[in-house]
Amino acid sequence: GNNGAEYTGNIISNLSNTNSSGGAVKVYGMIYAPTATVNLTYPKFERNWIYNLSTQSNGTTTVVGGMLISGGININLYNNMISLGSTQTQNAILNGIEQTSGGVTAYFNSVRMTGTASGGASDAIAYNYNVASGSAFTLRNNLLYNDRTGGTGQKFALRMSMGAIPAYDATRGSHNLLYSAGANFAQFGAINYNTLAGWSGACGGGDPATTSKTAQVAFTTATDLHTSDLDVRNCGIAIAGVTNDFDNTVRPACIDIGCDETVVVPGTTYTWVGAIDDRWCEPCNWDRESVPGATDNAVIPPSKVRYPVLQTGTGCGNVTINDFTVQF
Repeated sequence: GNNGAEYTGNIISNLSNTNSSGGAVKVYGMIYAPTATVNLTYPKFERNWIYNLSTQSNGTTTVVGGMLISGGININLYNNMISLGSTQTQNAILNGIEQTSGGVTAYFNSVRMTGTASGGASDAIAYNYNVASGSAFTLRNNLLYNDRTGGTGQKFALRMSMGAIPAYDATRGSHNLLYSAGANFAQFGAINYNTLAGWSGACGGGDPATTSKTAQVAFTTATDLHTSDLDVRNCGIAIAGVTNDFDNTVRPACIDIGCDETVVVPGTTYTWVGAIDDRWCEPCNWDRESVPGATDNAVIPPSKVRYPVLQTGTGCGNVTINDFTVQF
C-alpha cells in the first residue's frame, strides 16, 4: 500500500466456505495486514458494506469476520456497514471488526451480529480488540449491535481482553451505542459487564452514560443497517474530516450514531428525542432537528432518558404549538 491508501465503497457479500471438516476455516470480508509498514500513513476504509459471510465448518477455531485489521500501523475506519450471522447457523467465532495489531480510529461504523447459532460455545463480537501489545484505538459514533441468539457463547458488542489494554476513556470512547441481547454486552480484561455504568467504570471512563447508550435498534433488514430509530438520532458528535455518511449524504448539525444519517422529510409532527439535554428549544432534541412551531404537533414518547422542561428564554418558556401528546 501507499501513503493515504483508500478502500472505499466496496460491497462484499455472500462469501461462503463449504468445507465442513471442522478445521480452522476462516472467511473474511476485508483483511488489512501489510508485511511492511514503510510509507504507510493512516490508510482509510470508508463506506464499505460487508454482509452474509458464512462457513459450513463448526470447528472451535472457525472464524467468520467482517474486517481483520493487522500489520502494526494506524488506520481509519469510517462509515462502514457490517452485518454477520444471518446466514451462519453452524457454530463459529463471529467478529464484525477484529483488531489484532496497529492503531485504529473508528468513526460512524454500524456493526451487527445477528442470526441464530445451532449450538456450540463460540463467541460473537461486534468489535473485538484482540491485541497483545496494547495498540491504541478510538471509537466514536459507532453502532455496535449484537442480537445473535443460540449456542452458549458470549454475545458482545465490544471486547477488550488481550495483553496490555490501552487507555480507553471519554476522549477515546464516546457517543457509541452498545447493545447485546445476551446476558453481557461488553468485556474488559477477563470480566464481563451487563451495564453501561459498570463497563465505563472498569475500562477507565470510556462510553460514559452522558454520551454513550445501550438500546434496541430497528434496522431496515438483517443485513441493511439503515435506520431511522430514535435511539440513534441526533446524539452523535461532529468529527472533523468525516462529514458524509454511508450514502455520501452530508451530515447536518444534529448528528446520528452509526453509518446512516436520517434524512428528515417535511411534516408537522415532531417527536421528542432528548438527545442533547432537557431544553424544549434545542433543535437536536427533536426528530425533525428543529423546534415545533405554532402549527405543529409535539409527541413525547415513553422510555426516554431526558424529558423536556420549559425554561426561561425565547422558545423555551411560554411556547405555542398545535397539539401536544404524552405517550405512556
